[in-house]
Amino acid sequence: MSSEKVYVRLGVKKGLPNEGRHTRSITAICEIHSLGQEPYFSMTAETRWDGQVDSCGQLGEQIDEHFPQLAPFRKWHLVSVDQPMHYVANTLYHIECGKFDWAKTSCVYGALPQDSERPIESVDKQWLLDRLPVLMAKFRAEMRDLFENVLPAMGAEGYADGLRDLKLAG
Repeated sequence: MSSEKVYVRLGVKKGLPNEGRHTRSITAICEIHSLGQEPYFSMTAETRWDGQVDSCGQLGEQIDEHFPQLAPFRKWHLVSVDQPMHYVANTLYHIECGKFDWAKTSCVYGALPQDSERPIESVDKQWLLDRLPVLMAKFRAEMRDLFENVLPAMGAEGYADGLRDLKLAG
């Protein structure tokens, strides 16, 4: 028995230029689901060649190219309704290892205007903890916008009944 719960899963499909007799398409999938832990957001895509899955996963460049209206939301990939995945531990580990781009991804650095006031190299645990409530308020607001406005305007289809069960209220 699976412990997965899908709260909302909406996908938007787009045909791509055919190559000879071969048909191609891409589908972007935005969902909030849980695998036994706090619900989290993911944005993935799959490409198809003649109806068969050709590639799938976090296909960021393809999402940006074919669904530019989704690009601003990609930064929230793997953020739960409470915090980014392993928010403090991953961020500080990557800083310690000198992997500053990875640290930025781990803490969704750049999502808030005040992020530019502190270089990623000097981020510490207390700064991350102080920043978290504002970061999560922005996450909730952007998730509401994505699932209530952006995806429906794109003609997305899927399951959205569980949206009201999430802690996305302001």
